[in-house]
Amino acid sequence: FIAWLIVLLSESNRTPCDYSESESELVSGISVEYSSVLFLVIFACEYLIMFIFSWVSFIVFWSINEILIVINLMLFVVMRGSFSRLRFDIFVSVVWNYCVVVILVYLICLFSLL
Repeated sequence: FIAWLIVLLSESNRTPCDYSESESELVSGISVEYSSVLFLVIFACEYLIMFIFSWVSFIVFWSINEILIVINLMLFVVMRGSFSRLRFDIFVSVVWNYCVVVILVYLICLFSLL
């Protein structure tokens, strides 16, 4: 589940892993040109993606429960607010050296039991 959360944080392109934006666009520079409705749509879609990730996570890992979805959304907000922005080389190193190894060991153990 922890590896899944790391993947979700990196896929949501928010604070710890906001590598899709360059340094000059970190203060929402990508959406400065938009105003009112288009600006609202861009940010609503970003938060909708976070909600869908939370919803799918709890359908996959646990049975569907509205309280758990809200807890996962709060976990997203806390993780985005408490972590600083990671350097790209450190993030890639951690993912390849630890996360992929843990996932592969888990899959090997899972399929060896079948």
